[in-house]
Amino acid sequence: MYCKKCKQEINQEAQFCPCCGTRTGVSDKPMKWFKFIIYFQLFITALVDFRNAGYYFTGLIYGDFETAKAVYTKFSSMRQVDIAFGILSIGLIILALYARSRLAHFHANGPKVYFYYLIFTNLPTILYPLLTSITTGIAFSELVSADIGTSVGGVIAMLIWNVQYFNERKHLFTNP
Repeated sequence: MYCKKCKQEINQEAQFCPCCGTRTGVSDKPMKWFKFIIYFQLFITALVDFRNAGYYFTGLIYGDFETAKAVYTKFSSMRQVDIAFGILSIGLIILALYARSRLAHFHANGPKVYFYYLIFTNLPTILYPLLTSITTGIAFSELVSADIGTSVGGVIAMLIWNVQYFNERKHLFTNP
C-alpha cells in the first residue's frame, strides 16, 4: 500500500504513514491517548519543569527569597543541591520535547523514549528529599509525605498501561 500524500510504500496495517504521518484510513486502534501525550501532556510537563527549574535556581522552592537565604545560610550545601535539581529540571524539559518529537514522527524508539521520560520525571520526587536529608541531617521520613508512594505508584501504573498501549500500536512506529 502507498501513502496518498507522500507516495511512500507503507505497511498494509498501518494507520498512519511512517514517513509523513498522514492517516491511511486503516482503523485498528484509537489514538486519542497518543494525541493527548504529544499535544498536551509532554508540553505541559515541560512548562512545569521550566517553572521548577526557576524555583530551584532562585531558591523559590522554599517559598520566598528570605526563607531561601535562611536555608542557604544554615545549610550552605543545599544551594548546590538546588542547582543540581535545576539542571535536572532542564534535562527533563529536553527529554519531554525529545520524546514528543520521536512519538509525533512515529520513530521506532519513540515509545521507549517516552517510557524513560515517565521514569526520569519521577526522580526529583524521590531524590530531592533523600539528598536534602543527607545534606541537612533531617530525617528522610520528616521530609516526605504519603504523596511519594502515590507518585511512585502512579508512575508504575502509567508505565504498565503505556507499555500495553504502545505494544498494541508498535506497527505504527517504524521510522528509524
